[in-house]
Amino acid sequence: MALTQKERDIVNACMEHWTVNVKNRFLDGHKAYPGMPCIWDDGSVIKATWKDCPMCKEYLLKDYNCDRCLFKTILNSRCDKCGGLEFVKNPCLETCNKFMSNFEKMLGN
Repeated sequence: MALTQKERDIVNACMEHWTVNVKNRFLDGHKAYPGMPCIWDDGSVIKATWKDCPMCKEYLLKDYNCDRCLFKTILNSRCDKCGGLEFVKNPCLETCNKFMSNFEKMLGN
């Protein structure tokens, strides 16, 4: 399924969001702790919830339904089943990268 430009923009916004707010902090040496929400070693909340996600803002927050989300329509699964829950249980660079690989799959890369 080919993505529209708007959908590509949303996926790219997700990649940028996760890179800036999560991956780069791990690369800078920060540690994180599991939970809802996950917490950085400095006590700040990791911006990796449905309230922060560009895709959730576009799909979930409009009608409180994940069925139109690109995880469902492109990958045929929900984000929590595509590494999101694994990240929440074990927030680290490895689980971050695993979750972020979904964005590349959506873009067909």
